[in-house]
Amino acid sequence: MNLPPDKVRLLRCYDNEKKWELICDQERFQVKNPPHTYIQKLRGFLDPAVTRKKFRRRVQESTQVLRELEISLRTNHIGWVREFLNEENQGLDVLVEYLSFAQYAVTSNTLPSRKTLKNSRLVCKKDDVHVCVMCLRAIMNYQYGFNMVMSHPHAVNEIALSLNNRNPRTKALVLELLAAVCLVRGGHEIILSAFDNFKTVCSETLRFEKLMEHFKNEDDNIDFMVACMQFINIVVHSVEDMNFRVHLQYDFTKLNLDDYLEHTESDRLQVQIQAYLDNVFDVGTLLEDAETKTAALERVEELEENMTHMTERLLDTENEAMAKIVELEKQLMQTNKELDTIRDVYASANNQVHTLRRIVREKDQTIRRQSRLERHAQEGGGGTLVVQGGGTLHPARGEGDGGVGDLSSTSLALGMTLSPSPETVGYGLSGAGLGMMPAPPPPPPPPPMPGNTVKIKKPIQTKFRMPVFNWVALKPSQINGTVFNDIDDERILQELNVEEFEEMFKTKAQGPAVDVTLSRHKAPQKGPNRVSLLEANRAKNLAITLRKAGTNLLYCVCVSVSLENVVCDVKECQRGMELSWREYSMHGHNPLLKDFISKHETRLQKLQEDAHIAQDAFEDAVKHFGESSKTMPPSVFFPVFVRFIKAYRLAEEENEQRRRQEQALMEKLEQEELQQEQEEPKQRQQESLITELRRRQGGKDSRHVYEGKDGAIEDIITVLKTVPFTARTAKRSSRFFCDPAHTE
Repeated sequence: MNLPPDKVRLLRCYDNEKKWELICDQERFQVKNPPHTYIQKLRGFLDPAVTRKKFRRRVQESTQVLRELEISLRTNHIGWVREFLNEENQGLDVLVEYLSFAQYAVTSNTLPSRKTLKNSRLVCKKDDVHVCVMCLRAIMNYQYGFNMVMSHPHAVNEIALSLNNRNPRTKALVLELLAAVCLVRGGHEIILSAFDNFKTVCSETLRFEKLMEHFKNEDDNIDFMVACMQFINIVVHSVEDMNFRVHLQYDFTKLNLDDYLEHTESDRLQVQIQAYLDNVFDVGTLLEDAETKTAALERVEELEENMTHMTERLLDTENEAMAKIVELEKQLMQTNKELDTIRDVYASANNQVHTLRRIVREKDQTIRRQSRLERHAQEGGGGTLVVQGGGTLHPARGEGDGGVGDLSSTSLALGMTLSPSPETVGYGLSGAGLGMMPAPPPPPPPPPMPGNTVKIKKPIQTKFRMPVFNWVALKPSQINGTVFNDIDDERILQELNVEEFEEMFKTKAQGPAVDVTLSRHKAPQKGPNRVSLLEANRAKNLAITLRKAGTNLLYCVCVSVSLENVVCDVKECQRGMELSWREYSMHGHNPLLKDFISKHETRLQKLQEDAHIAQDAFEDAVKHFGESSKTMPPSVFFPVFVRFIKAYRLAEEENEQRRRQEQALMEKLEQEELQQEQEEPKQRQQESLITELRRRQGGKDSRHVYEGKDGAIEDIITVLKTVPFTARTAKRSSRFFCDPAHTE
C-alpha cells in the first residue's frame, strides 16, 4: 500500500479483518490509469478549436476525471506522482491552466474571447474548481510536489483567485491550504504576493478587500467563517518582525475587522476570534510598558549601584574584622607561649624548692640525731656505737677502754653513711669515760635528677622524605614506662621491610618508585609517576600505628563498654552485698539470705578483682602510649584505634574492589573484542544481502519509497483544525511541520 512509516505502525495494530477491509477499499478506489491519460483529457477540455456542442459533451465528464485524478494523486505511490509532474507530461502546468480557465468567468480583465467566457461560465457551474484545488492539495502533500507548486509562477496565484468561487466549501478549502502554506518557511511572502496579484486582477482598492467582503456576507456558513478567521490570524501573526505584524494588523483594521468582531456572537467562531485578539499588538500598551520598563531598569541600576557600595563597605568591614581577629589570635598564641614558659619555670622552681626543703629537712634530722648521740654518750659515761645492717642502733657493752677515739670513729662512720632518703639508724652505747663528741659531718650532695638515664637512640635515616606526624614530643622525664622507651628499634627494623615501607608511604613530591631488588645490579631507570593507593590522610594515620599493626586488637571490643560504668556497677554490687550481710545479721539465720550470700560472695570478689585488673590494665595501656588516665578516658582513648582499624579495613576493601573492577573491565574488553571478531563476518554477509535486494528491487520496480517527510501539509491543516494558532507557537509549528517539506 506504500504508506509512510507512522501509518505503517498504525496499520500493524489493526486486526486481520480490518486490514482486509482496507485492502478492499484500496483496490476499489485505486485508479489504474497512467498519468498521461488524465493529462490528455484535461488538454482536450482546454482545446479552443473544439465546437460548442462537442465541448458541452466533454465537459459533462470533466468533474469525474478530476475526481479520479485527485484519488490517484492522493492514494498512488510517489513514483506515479513524479511521473505526473515530470517534464514530459507537465501535469502541474496543465492542472493550473485548467484552474485558470475555470475562473475566467469571475476575473475582470483576462478574457480572450466571448466563446471562452461562455465555456468558463459552463465550467463554473460545476465543482471543477473545488476538485482542482483538492488535486493541488494532494500534490503539495508530497515534498517533491510542494517544491514544484511553490516554484511555479502562477500556481499559488490561481489558488488565491479561487476565493472568487461562489461555493463556500471551495473558499474554505482554499483558505485552509493558504494558511498551511503561510507556516512554511518562505511561504508567507508567496501568499502575500498572491494576494497582491489578487488585488490587481480583481481591481481591489485595499488588499484583502474581497476576503473581508466574503467574510462579512457569508455569515450563514460557519465553516467558511472559521477558515477565514483562522487564515487572517495566521497571515497577520505568523511573521517574526514585530513592525511587519503591526502593519498587517492595521491592513485588516482599515477593513473594519475589529468593529465586526465585536458584534459576532458565534460560539465556534469565538475561539478563533479570541486567538486573534490574544495575538494582537496594542502599540499604546507596549509603549507604556516600555516606559515602565525603562523606569524600572533605571531603578534597578540605582539599586545595584547602592548594593555595590554596600557590598564594598561590607567587605571592608569584614577585612578589618579579620585583621583584628588575626591580631588577637597572634596575641593569644604569644600569651599562651608565655604562659607555658612561666609554667615550665614555675615547675622547675617548685622542684628545686622541694629538693632544697628535703635536703634541709634531712640535714636537720641528721643534726638532731648527732645531738641525741652526743647526749647519750655523755649520759652513759662510755661505750661504743655499733651500726648494724638492719638499720637500728643497739647499745653494746664492751670492755670499758674504748676511749674517745672509738666513739669519734664510730660517729664519723655513721655520718658518712647517711643518705638524703630517710633511714632508720640504730645506735648502741658502751664503755665509759666518753668525752666530747666531734662536730657533725656536712650534708651529703643532692640525689641525681630523674631522666638522666634515658638511652639516646640512633636516629633512623630514610632514603625518601616521609610524612611528618602532628604530635607533641614528650619530655625526657615522661618517657620512662612508655612504649617509646621499651621499644627496640633495631629489632623492628630487622623484621620490617623498610625499603618497601618507604616506597609505599613516601611523600608525593619525590621521584618514582625504585625496584629495590635491581638496585644492586643496575642503575634505576626513570618511569611514570606511581599513583598512590591510599589517601594522604589515611596514609598518615596508617603510618602512625604501623609499628603496633602486628599486635592482637581484641581489646578494641571494650570500646563499646564504659569503664566508669563498670566500676560503678561493681560498687553497687558491693553495696548490695553489704546490705545483704546487714539484713542477715539483724534477722538471725535466714536460710535464703545465707544461701544467696554463700553463692554470690565469691562471684562479687571475682568481679572486684577483675575491675581492679581492668583499671590497672587501662592505666598501664594509657601510660604505655605516653598519656594520662586522668586526661584520657576510655571513651577518648579506644576510638583512636577503632577509627584506625576501620580505615585500614576500608583501605583493604577499596584496594580489593579496585582490583576486581580492573579485572572485570579487562574481561569485558576481551569479550567485546571476541564478539566483534565473531560479528564482523555476519555484518558483511548482511550488507551484501541488503545490497543485492536493493539491486533487484530497483530492477523490478522503479517506485520511490516514502522518506518520512511527506504529509506535512495535511498534518498542519489537521493541527490547525484542532488547536487555534497562537503567535507563541508559530515558529515552533513551522519548523516542526514544514522544514522537511520545503528544503531545497
